Amino acid sequence: MHFESPQNTRRFDGLENLFNVTLNYRRDADVVLREQIMIKTEDVEDKIFPQVLDKKDKLVCWVVSNWNEQFERVKYYNELKKHINIYTFGRHFGKAVNDAEYKEILTTCKFYLSFENTAAHYDYMTEKLFNPLTFGSVPVTLGAPRYIYERFVPKDAFIHVKDFSSPQKLAEHLLSLDRNVEEYKKYFQWRKHFVVKLVNYPEEHACRACQYIRTKKDYQVFGNLNKWYWDVIKDET
Repeated sequence: MHFESPQNTRRFDGLENLFNVTLNYRRDADVVLREQIMIKTEDVEDKIFPQVLDKKDKLVCWVVSNWNEQFERVKYYNELKKHINIYTFGRHFGKAVNDAEYKEILTTCKFYLSFENTAAHYDYMTEKLFNPLTFGSVPVTLGAPRYIYERFVPKDAFIHVKDFSSPQKLAEHLLSLDRNVEEYKKYFQWRKHFVVKLVNYPEEHACRACQYIRTKKDYQVFGNLNKWYWDVIKDET
């Protein structure tokens, strides 16, 4: 069971033919456990939108603690901030936030920089994407290619940095949406039919694993964990 990205995971020798069940965020794991967009049932009430629009007093926000000048997300941020004002929080900026403050930031910002700290890996996207969706901010994503994001999230629910030729062009688009409320609202249309399901850490991991091994009776073996997990995807767009 593992949920960190391959880039931030140490390789170990001797993993061949050692495990016979994988529990992971990847869609090809035996037990898939990840945040999801689910079809909304009639008894689910959207408590965030449309009220959330009334609370937005910041345009772009980012909460970050893990800082490395070599990270792609840091390089992109350093260029983007030249063209648009970004409200920054987190330990790196000397503004650590608690859970309540974090949720308030997501609620009061129009856009949130959902920048992953690793290269593109199969199906890897974290709470950096799903928390903004939950609390009413539009994610601006950097990480996997857009087509990977669209496997899990409606394509009109987020903005991908690779949709634009440069950080400056992205900034111009965000500023345009800030001036056009009706265009901005279109990024919330998915909420009419869907809702975000967050993972209940860590209880859900244990329950799903127990359920699997109790019900799955056929024999199987997982051959090469190193080869499977550390492959890097290619941008097919």
